[in-house]
Amino acid sequence: MSDIHEPPFDRAEAARRLGVKESWLRDHRNEVPFVRMGRFIRYTQAHLNAYIDRRTVDPRGKR
Repeated sequence: MSDIHEPPFDRAEAARRLGVKESWLRDHRNEVPFVRMGRFIRYTQAHLNAYIDRRTVDPRGKR
């Protein structure tokens, strides 16, 4: 996986990659995984991928 060596990025970049506003990401901080680095919150592509995978809905109604 190529994102293993990518450095963590800030909320603005995470929001851009998810296609949401920074305020949405801040409001959903308890849902999207992140790393706390001192007072900073950082994300990785692996975090965003995990969130997307958990939120993906099967259109066939798989239960």
